[in-house]
Amino acid sequence: MQHSYFGSHQRAPLQLALNHFSTLRDYLEHFDCSKKLKLYIHDAEGVMFPEDFREAFPSPLPNLKHLNIVMNSAERG
Repeated sequence: MQHSYFGSHQRAPLQLALNHFSTLRDYLEHFDCSKKLKLYIHDAEGVMFPEDFREAFPSPLPNLKHLNIVMNSAERG
C-alpha cells in the first residue's frame, strides 16, 4: 500500500515529516548558488525526500553538480 504525503487524511507524523522536509528544503535553498555541497548527517532517512514531496516542489539546488554526504557512523548508546 502506497501512502501519499498530500492526502486529505494527514496524520500528525505525516505533518511532522512535511514540516521537516519543508524546513530542510528552505535551508538548502540558501545554498542554491553552490555547485558543490557537503552535508554532515546523523540519519540518512532525514535527507531522503519522499517521492510525493519531490514531485510537488522544485529542487532547492538546481545548479548543484556534486553532493557529498558524510554520515556520522558513531553508534548511539
